[in-house]
Amino acid sequence: MLMNSEANLRALFNHSMHGVISCNKKGVIESFNPAAEQILGYSSDEAIGSNFWDLLEDPQLGIELIFTDDLRSIDDAKVGNKYELNVKHSDGSLRRIELRVIRIGHESENLYLGVFHDITIQKEIEDTLRNTNIILDTLTRVESQFIIDKDKSNITEIFMELLTSLLAVTQSSHGIIAQITATSDQITSFGHIAASEAGWKEELQNLHESGERKDVNFALIAPLLQKVISKSQPLIADNINPSDPYKKYQVKHFLGIPLINKDKLVGVLALVHPEHPFDEETIQFILPILQVCIIIMEDYELEIERIRSKQMLKERDEKLTAYVKTLAGKNRELEYARDQALSASRSKSAFLATMSHEIRTPLNGIMGMTELILNTELDEIQEGFAHTIYNSAEVLLTLINEILDLSKIEAGQLELESINYNLFELIKETADLLSPKAQERNLQINIEYSPDLPNEFIGDPFRVRQIVTNLVGNAIKFTEKGYVAVRTLETSDAIRIEIQDTGIGVKVERQESIFETFSQEDSTTSRKYGGSGLGLAICKKLVKAMNGRIGLESEEGKGSTFWLELPKQPTK
Repeated sequence: MLMNSEANLRALFNHSMHGVISCNKKGVIESFNPAAEQILGYSSDEAIGSNFWDLLEDPQLGIELIFTDDLRSIDDAKVGNKYELNVKHSDGSLRRIELRVIRIGHESENLYLGVFHDITIQKEIEDTLRNTNIILDTLTRVESQFIIDKDKSNITEIFMELLTSLLAVTQSSHGIIAQITATSDQITSFGHIAASEAGWKEELQNLHESGERKDVNFALIAPLLQKVISKSQPLIADNINPSDPYKKYQVKHFLGIPLINKDKLVGVLALVHPEHPFDEETIQFILPILQVCIIIMEDYELEIERIRSKQMLKERDEKLTAYVKTLAGKNRELEYARDQALSASRSKSAFLATMSHEIRTPLNGIMGMTELILNTELDEIQEGFAHTIYNSAEVLLTLINEILDLSKIEAGQLELESINYNLFELIKETADLLSPKAQERNLQINIEYSPDLPNEFIGDPFRVRQIVTNLVGNAIKFTEKGYVAVRTLETSDAIRIEIQDTGIGVKVERQESIFETFSQEDSTTSRKYGGSGLGLAICKKLVKAMNGRIGLESEEGKGSTFWLELPKQPTK
């Protein structure tokens, strides 16, 4: 019967799906079933004789004592508490097992039977689900905080929450998330920084400075961080403190990831772990948090730029408003000055017009009386005196008429007629009137009138005659030999009258100002040829009043061609 019982126990031991081992009270393994071999990778020959505690990931005396005390409290053939332990597989990896212990025999001959099964995959799934929930909860909270905070002043707090989640899901001991605002070969500028250690913020700001570090742990990762930033590539480093007999450092494994947005380095993440190395799976798992970090950094910069632009627009609007007020004040001052100037100009023009009338009346009397004297018997000297009086009065009358015309134009009192007139007859009569002066200088006045041009037009014949007379008179005055030609042409929409002479011409630099008031070719011209310098100015104003144009083409020493174009208004 006993043999049958032992056979049954042996069969159960060998064919159980659970790992079964037996140990003495010192933990030495005495038996090791096939399931245990499959779970842990050791053969029974390798396992038997070794100590159970050596199979643990990190055997500590405290755990061993607690475990032993717990076993001693178990009655014979009673199942002890359930333990979850990390044990070493023969390939060097770790397996998570769930272990229950039974004590067999008397206290003096205790034998402990351990029954366990592999829960590694189950724990990995549970850890993954737990870490995933941590990430999702964190991202949800962070997103809400970032949306609610309109001025984005809580970026550091958000980064700290993201870092806390990263530390939790990777089981890292230290970490840092930093925003990078500028980089160069010599220096990196950081914005918002979240660090697990208070001193790391200051250390990171002085990352590129040489000298002894205050934090011994940061001293280990500083060169690795510099490499991540300079290369803009992830970096995994293991055993970064291989020689540490006194356990001075709390970091051993390093993970550095650059945060890149649109090919631009915008931040950096660093995590360190005292025991477990990082791998590519870690990077992939925390990728959602990294993407959120990048989005937050981008949105923060956009918000800062929006606030900056808004402030600039506000300042610009304030400056523009102040400028508009100043401009309005200046405009009022200018309007007042303009009104005063116009008033003064109208008063001047009115005064000149009045005075011109008053002066012209006695002047006409002088000229009339002089003509009467010239019709009497005078000796040669007396007749010369009388002619001088008459010519001087005639020049003065011309000047007064010009001043009166200019005053009327500037005062806005010029009235133009619109009647029928014969242009050909007007030009011929003007030439006949000025022919005596031309003959005195041995000049010939030629009239060229286009045969295709009609003779009758509508306009102000008095003002047209005044313009032509002035231009032909000037041509005669400034021409000593040769001829004066008056041509009348027709363009598509205007009548063009040209007065050409072979006189002294006009210098190029004086041609633009020749039509200005009181303007002459130069001072010597006034002394030699006389004149007030008002004639051409009046011609230009008259032509402009008739919606026409006036100009000249001249070459010094070869003559000039003055031209005017008036709107073509033939009679119907």
